[in-house]
Amino acid sequence: MMKQYGSLETMEEELSKYNFLRIHKSYLVNPRYIADIGRQEIFLTDGTSLEMGRDRRKALLQAMHKYEGEYYGVK
Repeated sequence: MMKQYGSLETMEEELSKYNFLRIHKSYLVNPRYIADIGRQEIFLTDGTSLEMGRDRRKALLQAMHKYEGEYYGVK
């Protein structure tokens, strides 16, 4: 886990090419480490739970579906 102070906008642009996803105004997450998606939080493979923005769940589910297809070679 890495802490960043200030806006994540620049970091989000840079990390998006590595499939990082914005799940909250304060969090960018590598989808490889997402174990489960709840209603208002996500759970990482190490057991950490992070709050998820209310308006980000649908986009996150879609992005995860796309990521998993690319990761496993499914089109």
